[in-house]
Amino acid sequence: MNCAAIPSELIESELFGHERGAFTSAIKQRKGKFEQADGGTLFMDEIGDMSPAAQAKVLRALQERRISRVGSDKDIEVDVRVVAATNKDLREEIRRGNFREDLYHRIGVIVVRVPALREHAADIPLLTDHFIRLISAEYGLAPKPIDPEAVAALQAMPWSGNVRELRNVVERLLILSDGRITAANCCALNDGAAALVIMSDTKAEQLGLTPLARVVSTGVSGLSPEIMGLGPVEASKQALKRAGMGIGDIDLVEINEAFAAQVIPSYQDLGIPLEKLNVNGGAIAVGHPFGMTGARITTTLLNSLQWHDKQFGLETMCVGGGQGMAMVLERLS
Repeated sequence: MNCAAIPSELIESELFGHERGAFTSAIKQRKGKFEQADGGTLFMDEIGDMSPAAQAKVLRALQERRISRVGSDKDIEVDVRVVAATNKDLREEIRRGNFREDLYHRIGVIVVRVPALREHAADIPLLTDHFIRLISAEYGLAPKPIDPEAVAALQAMPWSGNVRELRNVVERLLILSDGRITAANCCALNDGAAALVIMSDTKAEQLGLTPLARVVSTGVSGLSPEIMGLGPVEASKQALKRAGMGIGDIDLVEINEAFAAQVIPSYQDLGIPLEKLNVNGGAIAVGHPFGMTGARITTTLLNSLQWHDKQFGLETMCVGGGQGMAMVLERLS
């Protein structure tokens, strides 16, 4: 059952049932979810959105293994295993007074944390391919091919909406793209204001454009907020590994200044000399490496590579908390 989809005045009846005549529309007796699930499992989705009154009744049901229907004074024994899910931080909700701590400990016997999509960006190519086939079948269309640069662009996005957001984005790409999905189609899907045009070699050739640089690889990392600012360092390790490169292969590193005091020593620990590091003006990046903040950092990095006549650069940014992104660029002209 979806706790968020049931009005607070009906949640008790939905969970525990009601007797005939218990309220105006109660024209017959009805068993609730707990009674229906007796001897089995009840999945309670979005439990963090449940009202405080309903939380108290669920706590009683779990502790005493007894319920009573609305309009009845008779207790009914139930043996139900409850699996609960929420997209909220329940500890934070407890701190704010929105969720009962005793209920949290009652349902939290075994806690399974599902990582955010940005924390396992390596799965995005497989998920994207799955959604392309699924959505194409729904529309009765042949699946469109997607360029590697487009997949890299998708992997670099923060995905605050997780898999649901990815599915919607893939559907949008299938509708708006021509014969194939390119990285140019993926720009600005989050922040709506890309200052760089990222595209495939094929598309650039079709338009008669000369690429300034090539995206060699990308990296995305999500760390806990307690490690503020170190996400870009972890993302850089990913990007370098995917590119098959080492620290010594990078000529310049461009970072945004949000957590420079923490990031710079960490990069030095990786073996990057201070003279290769440049702190770009700007606060925490909002969006993705192809958005406005990323565009500024990319432009500065390309200008620096050209000024110093260097080839490879590493662009990094912090996107809040412990999250970070990185992109290895190769200057082509």
